[in-house]
Amino acid sequence: MSPRSVGLVARREFLENARTKAFWIGALSVPVLLVVSAAAGGFFASIRSVDTYAVLDQSGWVHDATRRHIIAEDLTEALDVIARRSVSSPADASNEREALLAEVRTAIDSDEDREAFQTRAAELIFTLATESGRIPSPSLAVEKFADWWVSDVDAVADAFGDTSLADYRELVPSRLDAAHLNALIAEDRLDGYFVIPEDPVRSGEGARYVTENLTDQDMSRWYGRGLTEVVQAQRLREENIDAETAEWLNETISFEAAKPLGAGAETADDADFLAQWAPIGLVYLLWISIFTINQMLLTSTVDEKSGKLAEVLLSSVSPADLMAGKVAGIGGAGLAIIAVWIATFVAFALAGLGLMARAGGDFDIGPLLNPAFLIGFVVYFLLGYLLYAAIFCAIGSLCNTIQDAQSLMMPMILVLMIPFLLVFPVARDPNGTLAVVASWIPPLTPFVMLNRMADPPGVLTFAGTSVLLAASVWYSLRIGGRVFENGILRTGKPPSLKQLPSLLRG
Repeated sequence: MSPRSVGLVARREFLENARTKAFWIGALSVPVLLVVSAAAGGFFASIRSVDTYAVLDQSGWVHDATRRHIIAEDLTEALDVIARRSVSSPADASNEREALLAEVRTAIDSDEDREAFQTRAAELIFTLATESGRIPSPSLAVEKFADWWVSDVDAVADAFGDTSLADYRELVPSRLDAAHLNALIAEDRLDGYFVIPEDPVRSGEGARYVTENLTDQDMSRWYGRGLTEVVQAQRLREENIDAETAEWLNETISFEAAKPLGAGAETADDADFLAQWAPIGLVYLLWISIFTINQMLLTSTVDEKSGKLAEVLLSSVSPADLMAGKVAGIGGAGLAIIAVWIATFVAFALAGLGLMARAGGDFDIGPLLNPAFLIGFVVYFLLGYLLYAAIFCAIGSLCNTIQDAQSLMMPMILVLMIPFLLVFPVARDPNGTLAVVASWIPPLTPFVMLNRMADPPGVLTFAGTSVLLAASVWYSLRIGGRVFENGILRTGKPPSLKQLPSLLRG
């Protein structure tokens, strides 16, 4: 094999691919997809239709209490929004939010009447809104704030962010009976209605949500949460159970996630969870990269053979040099595409961090930049690409058209789908039997071992699987090169499985 010939072929393959539209489409597909996804998410959120509902309250009081409770919850969330917007730094925003929420909790504890709490929350929000200029009119009186909050939900959403009252709106029809409400649903003037039984405090039997759209239960869950809290509070009052005792009775035991540290343990934070799941993203990127680049290699080989260009190239270089140059050149073009993808991801991550910082949030992307993850990705990409490149190049040398290649590619696509399906099972149990066995199967090794790096196995496992993978790459290149040499000048239909051994013998 001549290094100079391989270099010339590799340079030609790189430039030939870099000049094509397919190359730039592949390189820019991920950035464009990220931009479109972000824009589409905001667009679809902005055009979300408002669900309308009505309430058939047979109890006579539960719906009014639930409505007041929902308003109070929306007002409480608005405190957080206004606090962030009314200060200059995230630290100040955090302190001010805590102070405001402490006042709200005091109001909840001291006022059994939800209307009194609503008024107090409105006063707190109104004070901050006045200072930040986020009120519909400077002359708006405090006592009218809650009325405006309910009646002009669009203006509220513009000033304070989305609220549940902006997503779900109550319709009060002229007649509150099932027949009339059913007719409104049939006329598309109503999305659904709730039926509250006569005594929901004693039993929730008979509570119903009537709608024709049974696939969308968001509104039912939203209203049900508010109604449940109201009914539970009434049950506690009737049983003379004070709020502190009720909170103690309802307190759940939850286990705090922690990591082993010496003789004890250390509480796990968001960065620790991200470090556990970060390899999943790298595995997907590895899978897409290997599949995309080898598809480019296959297409290039088939095109050169069908266009008789391979015959011209083989007059100057050997089949081994041609195959090695193609693998190297197209691999380099693929790495350029991956570099664009990674740079785009980092840019979006940094932009997202900037937005979160301005909103008072905090997030650490350090685990995504873990050197062990990045080194592992590079190593397993190179070995995985070479393992599959020899096979795809051999397939391309046997086919005159892409249609012919597709039938021979099917077994390889099925093999490549296996690591794709193993991503989450391996991530959940990186040292389980499935992960351990799959690590020693060469076609799966790059993906499974990269996925296991969240909870890395021992050095012997890394060394053993790497040696086995490297040996498989050598064998794949040897066999693939032999098929390529015997098949690149072959004409006619692709060989059948029975004819492949003859190509290996030469």
